[in-house]
Amino acid sequence: MDLESKGASADVIGDIRSFETLLKTHLELEDKIIYPFFAKQDFVELRGLGRSFAAEMARVTKVVLKLFNKYEKKDFASKKVAMGFVRELSRIKGILTRRVTLEETILFPAYKKYSK
Repeated sequence: MDLESKGASADVIGDIRSFETLLKTHLELEDKIIYPFFAKQDFVELRGLGRSFAAEMARVTKVVLKLFNKYEKKDFASKKVAMGFVRELSRIKGILTRRVTLEETILFPAYKKYSK
């Protein structure tokens, strides 16, 4: 692998680590504030909403972290590695886009409404 390829791989790995940190920060926010709030609610529907979102986020996190771990030490100069990563990242993007949409349309509005 030439120095340029090493630099490209390092850049991609750095981006992966940055995204991983961002995701973990978001998860900590939900784990410390959002889910405990819903767990304390009197309405069973609200407790169920919190449990449902927490369980789904645990599944999403597992998939995303598996991707990070899989590619953390890979050589992105390899076309096969790069294409595999792009394919898997595209799948993860779809999962995360769906999740963000659900949070913005259901979870966060419910939190805002009932946390007053």
